[in-house]
Amino acid sequence: MERRRTQETQMLLADAGNSRLTLARLDGATIGARIDLERESITPGSVVQAIDALGGASRALLGSVVPALTAMLVDALTVATGAPPHLVSRDSPHGLTLDVPHPSQAGADRIATAVGALVHAAPPLIVVDCGTATTCTLIDRGDHAPRYRGGAIAAGVETALTGLRRRAPHLPEPADTVEIPGTTTEIALALGGVAGHAWMVDAVVARLVAAAAGATAAVIVTGGCAPRIRPHLATPHDHRPDLCLEGLAAIAARLTDDGGSRR
Repeated sequence: MERRRTQETQMLLADAGNSRLTLARLDGATIGARIDLERESITPGSVVQAIDALGGASRALLGSVVPALTAMLVDALTVATGAPPHLVSRDSPHGLTLDVPHPSQAGADRIATAVGALVHAAPPLIVVDCGTATTCTLIDRGDHAPRYRGGAIAAGVETALTGLRRRAPHLPEPADTVEIPGTTTEIALALGGVAGHAWMVDAVVARLVAAAAGATAAVIVTGGCAPRIRPHLATPHDHRPDLCLEGLAAIAARLTDDGGSRR
């Protein structure tokens, strides 16, 4: 009976990225227990089973950047919760002005991390999300709401190194330490592929800061690959590992305030 009462108001957050699906309970305003499913293990059955392991839910909010999985995830979440999930998009109650030519191109992950960043800092701010791709997104001041102004997208640090090794399979893994200059192949790969990636981020962020109102901005770094490049970043920044989930939670709260009317 207690579990049934919990499920009546339980919100589930689902973050579907290119590498994995994260399912997390939202306990009031707190992100609770979570389960990660790697991309190759995501099936309708595994999703329903994971939600059951988290204690079930009556509502879900889905942020997906994988079109090939979205329809299946919507179906699985509907089965698990008894209602269609809210799919994060340009039409969600995110509180942003999407100041770009094609707002529909704003990915659910970039919308969610922008909303999550605004929980911690006022605009102008820049979100650096280090995952399969590395994205840098500028959220600027606006007359009525924070302005999502776009940014930059590059191959992520792991994606780039994997692609290089696929084309040159004789190359070793990068070293754990960086020296200048790189005196071995391993150290040279670390210098160019890891530290060099961080320096690219520094350069992109500097240019986005110059484009922001007042030419100043807070920088927030997130994503699964962030720990690998953060030691090499010269840009002062705040690290928020759960920024996407925090943004999804904030959107979920706005949906609740709206009476859950938006789907």
